[in-house]
Amino acid sequence: MVHENETVEHMEQVAATEVTGANTGTDVDDADAPIDTAAESSERQIQAVGPGDIRAEEVNLSQGGANLIEAKKVSITQGGAAIVRAEEITVNQGGIALARTRNLTVAEGASSLLVVADRATVEDGGSVLLLVAGSSAGDVRPVLDLRSALALGAGFALVVSLLRRALR
Repeated sequence: MVHENETVEHMEQVAATEVTGANTGTDVDDADAPIDTAAESSERQIQAVGPGDIRAEEVNLSQGGANLIEAKKVSITQGGAAIVRAEEITVNQGGIALARTRNLTVAEGASSLLVVADRATVEDGGSVLLLVAGSSAGDVRPVLDLRSALALGAGFALVVSLLRRALR
């Protein structure tokens, strides 16, 4: 866990924490503020796994990026992540390469390459290249679904076997 005297610069760049303004009631982005975990509960503690990696209970990523995110709840707005493992993921105008989750919401302007989810919701303007989901809702039109992926794999295997025979 990150302790109060440690400096974690990459986390300041990657994980922008949203704080409610005292008088205005609006969200303030304090991404460049130092991280003070001394008075925070265990839900707010962040563990540095490696450069660009985040492990926490809840992650709100805004205008940033991460290699790996492991959390219960992840929200990405105008940012991206290579790999995300969480119970709940919401992506808005951002992207994820690989994700495993129980509940996924891909909003307008967001995209994902490969997602395995128990339940997926893809809103208008969102896209998913390969989606393996127990149930889905919204504008779910993956470019490559499970059936077409199997057909593509079988076609590729056939072409490779024909080329091997032709080159003998």
